[in-house]
Amino acid sequence: MILNPAANKGVAAKYAQIFRRWFSNERHVELQLTENTGDATRLAEASTSSIVAACGGDGTVNEVAQSLVHTDRFMACVPLGSGNDFFRNVSGKNAAPPNPESLFALFHRAPKTIDTALASFFQTPEHPTARYFLNSLGLGFTGRIAAVASRFKRLRGDLIYAYALWHVARTFRAVPMRIEIVSRNGTMLIDDSIFALSVGNGKREGGKFWIAPQAEMTDGLIDVCILKAFPMWQLPQFVLLYLQGKQLTHRNVIYAQATKLTVELSCPETMHLDGEVFEGIVGKLCVEVRPRSLNVVVAH
Repeated sequence: MILNPAANKGVAAKYAQIFRRWFSNERHVELQLTENTGDATRLAEASTSSIVAACGGDGTVNEVAQSLVHTDRFMACVPLGSGNDFFRNVSGKNAAPPNPESLFALFHRAPKTIDTALASFFQTPEHPTARYFLNSLGLGFTGRIAAVASRFKRLRGDLIYAYALWHVARTFRAVPMRIEIVSRNGTMLIDDSIFALSVGNGKREGGKFWIAPQAEMTDGLIDVCILKAFPMWQLPQFVLLYLQGKQLTHRNVIYAQATKLTVELSCPETMHLDGEVFEGIVGKLCVEVRPRSLNVVVAH
């Protein structure tokens, strides 16, 4: 078990002692705590266990998954974060506080195999990065919101996203993007000013925003939702549409189910992958689906 004590603004730390007490007689269960970004990936890579439990929020789950994609090992998800978007999307349920029965059962439950997506991008022209995501990618407005939310430590839950949305909306303007979407039916090219670009393997992000209402984690596709530029006085309307998952028929929205997406940026932009923020994205971003590439089990 890999636990991030910093998850949910430090609330998850209390579970270290609780889990150790619950599993004190289980010699096959080892609890390890993360201290820095990237620790969960390194710990999962070093583990010889066939099942690795990610105990934390979406960032912890993402880090653990980096070492388990395209392997025969399983990832167990114990949701201890503030949003827990991945857990909601893969289980169809809201996260509840863990209990001994659900955790013991977790290690004996049959896994399901889900899709992931691989994002390849540059933060500097000389240094390419490739990283898997499980739930969502956001570029433009949603990337900026994730950046503000990650830096603001005083609020939790929905209040974080409400504050970040208000903060970013004051100055943000649409970003020129050249986009190529490859689907099973052909290729679509878009060259326009884009307010927000979302790629969903799951349906929701930020707890309540339906960025990809038609997404399924087992269909071999990524869902692309593009919101083109609009007058800022219409922002409350679009926030409401995304909260309800009813934005797909709006004339400013392009929605497609794809196997591959390429975005060319003329200026550096901010992006998030499962809530983890990457700033200064330049040049070309490529996203490709990886069908049935991760075995997961979730706590009930």
